[in-house]
Amino acid sequence: MGGMLVKSVETFSFHLDGDSSVDAIQLASTIKSFAELTKAISNTEDPEAFLKLNITTFKNGSFEVIFQTVCEIAETIMSDHEKFATLIASAVIGAFKIKKFLKNETPKNVTTEGENIKIERNDGSFIYAPKASGTILSNVHIDNMVVNIVAASNESNGGNGFSIGSHNDTVKCSAEDVQKMNTLFEHTSVESLKIHTQTMDAYLEIKKAVYVGKSKWTFVFKNISIDATIEDEEWLTKVQDGDIRIDIPKHLHAKLQIDLETDKDDRRTITPPKYKILKVYNFIDSNDIPADSQTTLF
Repeated sequence: MGGMLVKSVETFSFHLDGDSSVDAIQLASTIKSFAELTKAISNTEDPEAFLKLNITTFKNGSFEVIFQTVCEIAETIMSDHEKFATLIASAVIGAFKIKKFLKNETPKNVTTEGENIKIERNDGSFIYAPKASGTILSNVHIDNMVVNIVAASNESNGGNGFSIGSHNDTVKCSAEDVQKMNTLFEHTSVESLKIHTQTMDAYLEIKKAVYVGKSKWTFVFKNISIDATIEDEEWLTKVQDGDIRIDIPKHLHAKLQIDLETDKDDRRTITPPKYKILKVYNFIDSNDIPADSQTTLF
């Protein structure tokens, strides 16, 4: 199957409200933070993906920088692998959406729904964002990059606000928003986390297979889309060497591990569940899945 890489490109813009000029030092700091943020989010999705962030142009009006996200990722059986750069750009925008929505609050709950996460506040209001955006809640480095950009915008234009957008999505942060977005979340320390682990026999419909490295595969499990690493190295090597052929649609019969992080009192989920396939048993057709395979999760 080889090591072919697929290139994808997406653009997004950072627009400062106010004057059409900006301090050069502040601009350099902002660009550096955007580069680090974009690469950090990409790394959480696929550590082996190659990402480069270019600046394509500056626009007059107030002040706007157009970024170009260029990604190279291992080819898979996905029909939309060329959308990886779009996923990363959307996740960058989503991180600012989450920051704006929560301000300095800790979310009441975070749940996964398909390719998105649902983030709920204590007052019952909620938003949806790409799953990759949720790392801002658990990764202090990503949160810090967002805060650095917010702080730099505040100094660059006197706190007049900014917006970040692509052709898919936009988030606009007002002067009032900026004042409540420039501090880190209270990240839960390792000592206060509880990790719940469940292991089970599972039947997973294959949606994306990876033929290079140990990037996550995508499956449908109990009618939701999940991303899982495959720890069964013997089986994975046979797939990537071409000794085992992946046919769609097929299900894997496998031993699945699910890790769920909650706070110490089990009152809220800290991050979306993490999935690992510990052992692959065989392929199976959907008609052959046992009727009593509906395990209750946690």
